[in-house]
Amino acid sequence: MGIWKAFYEYLTYDDYGRRRPRPVAYGLLAAVGVALGLGVGAGIFALQAPPAAPWPASTFAPPTATASAPPTPTPAPLCPDDPRLWRLVEMRPFLDPKTGNPIQMLKPDYRIEPLCVYQGFWRDVAHSLFLSDPRSPQWRRR
Repeated sequence: MGIWKAFYEYLTYDDYGRRRPRPVAYGLLAAVGVALGLGVGAGIFALQAPPAAPWPASTFAPPTATASAPPTPTPAPLCPDDPRLWRLVEMRPFLDPKTGNPIQMLKPDYRIEPLCVYQGFWRDVAHSLFLSDPRSPQWRRR
């Protein structure tokens, strides 16, 4: 009961023996009223919404005996360790809304190609920050 009394005393002040609401109480009351109004409005709109269309039937063929065979692993392309094989590619993230062409920046941003270089960089950063003695990978256990 003590927290409610403290809350009441925070939202009101004493004016010659009579408790009067502070301006923050009006703001809080208005915010709660708006939130309740939005909730009621969302509920009304949800009740008036048309029913959802049923999911379309699957167009895939039923599974066969050969479909359950495990796929053969394809080796991933290796990331080049030699920085001479990397190249800088200019990034043009913004398009001019009038022409649809990329905006020429005064000082363009570049990124390294291939992107696997960043994966190795973040792996090395994480290793140097969080791992003092690296464990062996789990897939090498016998």
